[in-house]
Amino acid sequence: MRKSFWIIALLLIVGMGYVAAGPLITISQIKSGIEEQDSEKLSDNIDFPVLRQNMKDQFNALMMKGAVANLEDNPFGVLAIGFASQLVDGMVDSFVTPPWSCKLNGR
Repeated sequence: MRKSFWIIALLLIVGMGYVAAGPLITISQIKSGIEEQDSEKLSDNIDFPVLRQNMKDQFNALMMKGAVANLEDNPFGVLAIGFASQLVDGMVDSFVTPPWSCKLNGR
């Protein structure tokens, strides 16, 4: 009984250590993917569509926060915010692209 307790405790400690080291392992793999210019390794560790959408949401929220106060009295304010939102979406799409799409597009 005592031996099985120590085995279970050891397995729990090893499991918690692996979970705690997970982010460091991922960062290390991303770094080596960049250094080796290995797009497969990079795309395995970065979810580009989710990253792109999160960045768009954050930039649009930041832009809206600043624009609402400045364009409140302007009748074309809503139109300007719509254009700015499209501009942000286009910029994020062009900057946050998976490495394989850059190679296909000749960039």
